[in-house]
Amino acid sequence: MTSTPLVLSDAAKGRSFLVVVGRLDGTSLLPEGLFFQPIRGGIDDIGFCHGRDQNLSDRPPRPEKVPYDSWCRERFFLIQPAEHSSSLGSVDVKETLVYDDRMRGDIDFTGIMVTLSLQQHAYDAYLDHVGLVRQPELLDHESWDGRILLRIPARPFAFPMPRGSAKPWQTRTFVGELQPIVRFTFDEIEIQPLRDNQGRRVTLGEAACDGDPGWQAPLRLRA
Repeated sequence: MTSTPLVLSDAAKGRSFLVVVGRLDGTSLLPEGLFFQPIRGGIDDIGFCHGRDQNLSDRPPRPEKVPYDSWCRERFFLIQPAEHSSSLGSVDVKETLVYDDRMRGDIDFTGIMVTLSLQQHAYDAYLDHVGLVRQPELLDHESWDGRILLRIPARPFAFPMPRGSAKPWQTRTFVGELQPIVRFTFDEIEIQPLRDNQGRRVTLGEAACDGDPGWQAPLRLRA
């Protein structure tokens, strides 16, 4: 495994990348004073960028109106070690159920789950790069908030339109069997905590395909 530039090199021209912007879940199960769970979280944005074009495109479709409220989460990611993988890693995208944080349970409507599996040495490098993060103070609006960016070479694929019941809390019968969307392997990945060199959070707008000189350097891995 080597650490080499991905999207910042001339080799990026003409290539497409799956970009996932997520936020690691906070948890009280870590040792005292530590906060972010490094293996799972929610997705803020997901789509594709092409070559040096920094704008995301081909995002998942979403109905004009959904039958649930802001207590519900619909897009998730999971990062885990992979056993016996011949590639650096794999991505598995599939339907999942929308989760209601208030009711602490799934409802009958579909969202998206992105599972990233990494060879053990790459997974360990990811954990070392994110590091042990202490819980921010309540009024601290500058410290890192757990947001990360994943950038993986991939051909664009289509996300399905979410589906489900018009009354998703009252029934569990509409969605039925959850469907796979796509699975592929990769030998390059870039993982970037959205923070600067002082550990302060940085903002991310539409320019999600490239970094900023003031950000902490990303972890770039190549098989």
